[in-house]
Amino acid sequence: MDSEFLKYGDLILLQSQDLAGYVSSAGFLNTTCVLQEVSDLRKTLNSRSMVFQLLPKLNYGSLVEYERVKRMFYQKSGGGQAVLKQEDLDLIESLQQKKESERELNRRTVGQCSGTRAAYGQEVQFKPSK
Repeated sequence: MDSEFLKYGDLILLQSQDLAGYVSSAGFLNTTCVLQEVSDLRKTLNSRSMVFQLLPKLNYGSLVEYERVKRMFYQKSGGGQAVLKQEDLDLIESLQQKKESERELNRRTVGQCSGTRAAYGQEVQFKPSK
C-alpha cells in the first residue's frame, strides 16, 4: 500500500500526457528543462537526464544573495583583483556563513524527510539525478 505514494528521495520520470515525451534537464547547475520527445524510453541514449529526485522545497536565498554580491564586487573591480574595503570583506564573510548555514539546514531537511510521504499540496522540488 505504501508504494502507491511518492516519498521524498524517490527517483521519478516526468512524462507529458499530451506529447510523447519526458521532461529532461540540461544539468544540475543549469535550471533549464525541456520536453524531450521520446517514443520508446528503452531506446533513448541519455535517459539519465530525465530522472529527477523528489525533494522537499529547500531554501536558497542566502546562496542567491552571496552569488549576487560576489558578482557585484567582481564587476565593480573590473574583473580584476581589486582591494576591497573591510566592510565589503565583512559582508562577504557574513553572507558566506549564512550560505553555509543554509546548506547545512537543507542537508538536514533532506535527511529528515527522506523516505516520508510527500503530501498533496506540499511544495516540492525536483533535483536532476545526474
